[in-house]
Amino acid sequence: MIIGLTHTRDLVPIEKLTVITKVSIGEPPTEGRNYPKKLDHFRFQTKDPSGDWIVDEQLDLSLKKKQEGEGADEGTPVRSFNIQFVSDDIEQIFATSYAWWGSSERKCFGDGVQAERVLSEIKDKAILKANDGNRSAPWTPCGDDGCPELKKKLCKPHGQLRFMIPEQRVVGAVAVFNTTSYESIRRIFSGLTGIANITRGRLAGLKLRLVLKPGQTRYRDDKGTAKTSNAFFAHVEFRATDHEKMLQEMLEQSYELDFLAAAAERKVRAIGTGATREHPGVVTLTEEEDAKTIQPEFYPETEAPEEAAPNGSGLVKEIVALDKLVKRMKLTKAKKDALLHHYQGDLEAATKFLDNVLKATRKLKPTQKQVTEWLEQGITNPDWLMKELSDKIKNLEPKKKEATPAPPSDEPTSEAPPSEEEPPPEDGDAPQGKKQSGWDF
Repeated sequence: MIIGLTHTRDLVPIEKLTVITKVSIGEPPTEGRNYPKKLDHFRFQTKDPSGDWIVDEQLDLSLKKKQEGEGADEGTPVRSFNIQFVSDDIEQIFATSYAWWGSSERKCFGDGVQAERVLSEIKDKAILKANDGNRSAPWTPCGDDGCPELKKKLCKPHGQLRFMIPEQRVVGAVAVFNTTSYESIRRIFSGLTGIANITRGRLAGLKLRLVLKPGQTRYRDDKGTAKTSNAFFAHVEFRATDHEKMLQEMLEQSYELDFLAAAAERKVRAIGTGATREHPGVVTLTEEEDAKTIQPEFYPETEAPEEAAPNGSGLVKEIVALDKLVKRMKLTKAKKDALLHHYQGDLEAATKFLDNVLKATRKLKPTQKQVTEWLEQGITNPDWLMKELSDKIKNLEPKKKEATPAPPSDEPTSEAPPSEEEPPPEDGDAPQGKKQSGWDF
């Protein structure tokens, strides 16, 4: 063994998988078209002997023969195919971040709050001096917090899905699918989370499918006019003939894979290292190779209409907001997953739930134990918790004392002094506040 090359310092084997296939739903600009072309089907590429990416016609034909659905044949473009993951870690198999790619490097990337930017794109002399000798430095603002590159579309949300294609019959290598679509990122992340909730966190080895489905995207033209156009979005799903069979098959696969994983763990320990085996790592292409493939397709000088960020904010920022509340309320990963499962992967709804629970606890001032007990039931039964906290808050409010009528007096009444308060505005003049949900305390 070689420490740092084949094993870590804790004697854990380092398993790295290389990329042999690139999957996309777009084509880079050509001589006759100076913007990327969006497709309604998957496009598969592999490397030729010189290292250039070329269309993998053999894989494309193989997947066309295995298509599902009425009317599908060898001439139908591939809009879904089988995939398998090599890890249970969602962050590892679906890496997401805001990213600004150039033609040879990633200039900046971040999580929506904090970014890391190459020094060549930083003009602040103090930052350059403090990071002299480094390649990059911490950078703010990031994402919707006011990043100018995001507004200029130099920076975009980026997701890279990493998986194996069973039809390739190759173990030890993976394929990658890159996307800068807000909606595709949201759908893929929600699909992975939902499946993992049912299988108790198991994703590696499950027989899943990567699917394209039609939808609509919103964008603004050069004059600022809002428009819509048709588009295709990617997501991950588990298929079965009916709901009960689907759940049964997912759990059976999960149990079987858990058994095989336990057997592999015992074998590793029997070898004598005594170390716990880590999930296989995934090494994508080098940064320079990634830049050569990502930049032309997603960051050209002239672009086709882009979809707007949902509700003006990016998915990465929603994930950060939820994770902050999860950490603040001391929730375990299992509870977070259960919460996301209840809301079917809706990050905004899950964040709203925790935010309103936090608001209620500020008024009730319970112990951490009480909060934990509430969340134990509330994560799977939010209606119960909403009523429970609402009732407790109402009980805190002091009851209004009934006004005692003043005794009759023979003294002449004087005109009441004018009130210092402004009269309530008419309905038409009332300020239109933000609509609140029943969870706002």
